[in-house]
Amino acid sequence: MNHVLCGLAANTALPPELVDRLIAVTDADIASDLAGRADLSRAQAIALYSRVEESGVRLAHEGRLTATDVDPQAQPDTALALLDKGAGNPEWGRLLATDPAVERREKLAACSGLPSDVVATLATDSDVRVVAELALWTTPDVATGLAGHPYAEVRRAVAGNEATPPAVLAALISGKGLPPAQRCLVCDREKTPFTHNPQCARLDCELPPGVQKAFREVARHRQATPQALLACLTDAQARRIAAGHPALPPPAIVELLTDDDWQVVEAAAGNPSLPRAAMLNLVP
Repeated sequence: MNHVLCGLAANTALPPELVDRLIAVTDADIASDLAGRADLSRAQAIALYSRVEESGVRLAHEGRLTATDVDPQAQPDTALALLDKGAGNPEWGRLLATDPAVERREKLAACSGLPSDVVATLATDSDVRVVAELALWTTPDVATGLAGHPYAEVRRAVAGNEATPPAVLAALISGKGLPPAQRCLVCDREKTPFTHNPQCARLDCELPPGVQKAFREVARHRQATPQALLACLTDAQARRIAAGHPALPPPAIVELLTDDDWQVVEAAAGNPSLPRAAMLNLVP
């Protein structure tokens, strides 16, 4: 690595003509700094990309490339970077959905605006990590369809998806209305035939009963619409989670103070969004 040239490539005072000269002699290390320059012209970006293809990902993230600059078959990583920014051609998804590299299919699954047939392909991918990534970022309808997936990893991703409808989230939290999860990545590593112990003590296992706890922890931190979610919850454990949610509307927190379950009441009383007036009424 030429540290002097790398330093110059990142120097914001470097004149445009010297940027051109650096591009002409650049390598992957120098190109990384050049790709991040705020003053990089489109012509310079294209020249840099032509010389060092690896610079394409950063150039795409910096908004220096367009869909017309990229061949998704020859430059899949740059194509994925553009799709991630919403600047790529959604049709590229048909090619990338069958890419042999799992990591690329995972990145594609996180992109929005993909054609429905591409989404359907990703939803049935042979690698559950791809399906889980789709479940985390997809639309409400697709998330709803994946909520009953046999893999625990996919269900947990659905629970963390901001677009998952409240009723589906409530079902994942309570375990009601959905068939139990059947598999997880931990169990995939076991020799078959394999019978999973319901009292499994492995910390990285996500099969029931541990899977429900995982769903609840995810739901506790996601930005669901708490009021709508609360209306769907009939399970006491789910209400305890909702009662402690800091984004729950104050009137709903006050209402939960009268719940029949003492743990729900305690969670509501401990909610930092509980109105001060309610706190004053609670203190003897």
